[in-house]
Amino acid sequence: MIKEKWGNKCAYCGSTENLTIDHVVPRSKGGSDFVTNVVCSCKDCNSDKGRTDIWEWYEKQDFFTEQRKDAILNWIGAIKNQALYKYKPRKNVAY
Repeated sequence: MIKEKWGNKCAYCGSTENLTIDHVVPRSKGGSDFVTNVVCSCKDCNSDKGRTDIWEWYEKQDFFTEQRKDAILNWIGAIKNQALYKYKPRKNVAY
């Protein structure tokens, strides 16, 4: 659902390859598993961001745009007025 809501594009760089889910505020820094704290992210951005503060990391990237920053801020804020529910990661199943 998270990937679909982001149009199957990385929230940070816009890539459509190797998509994962990234915690905006890392769990290791107290971030929750609520939908308001996860975005669609490509593996490269997810790995590169790691435990770094999102804005400290993102605004230094060559692919940074105000439009995508606004989309992330809207995602974080817009959902706050809706019922919160936890993101439940799926287990990858090898076929």
